[in-house]
Amino acid sequence: FISPVDSTVGPLEEAVFLNRANALRAGYRRSEFDFQDDFFSSIPPIPPIPSSSWNLGATYFLNNPDFFINIDIAHFSNIFGPSSEGYTLGAGYYLSNDWAVTIDARYDEDFENGTLTVATKKLIDLGDDSFLSLNASATTGNINYVVGADYYFNKRFSLGFAHSWFDDFDADTTSINAKWFITDALSVNAKITKLDNGFTSDNTFSLGISARF
Repeated sequence: FISPVDSTVGPLEEAVFLNRANALRAGYRRSEFDFQDDFFSSIPPIPPIPSSSWNLGATYFLNNPDFFINIDIAHFSNIFGPSSEGYTLGAGYYLSNDWAVTIDARYDEDFENGTLTVATKKLIDLGDDSFLSLNASATTGNINYVVGADYYFNKRFSLGFAHSWFDDFDADTTSINAKWFITDALSVNAKITKLDNGFTSDNTFSLGISARF
């Protein structure tokens, strides 16, 4: 974050949103998919399939403190098929101190397709240090919808729920998450996600830790 983030305002998880902080971001991810399943027991073992991705981006508030822009570039590669490189350019506007809307256009250079995402986020003060965060988005293409909510019992601890689905085919994802801030900048989180695509389902469990600088 390249502008101050005041942790005394609202929930610690929402400090960046409430402070409208300028930010630079970068990430790298590597994963392996292992075909160890009864379905593949009758064929020779398949080695794990690796994939990797990286991303760079920034959020910057212009002279008008209600208006900001997003710029991102991402690259994904695996051993099957072509790699993918995508570019995102977007903008957002604060309708009030705790309510923002965004629109992001993404173009994939390798697959030569583009999508448009419209999203909104609203933070509601329930009193006694408890808050409710609501968010929703819709993405063109296959028309992907996402809705979610996070309830903050206090400034440090929250429970959340999210659900996504498509307009054109039977596939949806449901997740439950929890986050707790150990300090004003260090947090731990846990998440359970269920994927159901019509003919099979899968559960994912994840634990994480993050720090804000």
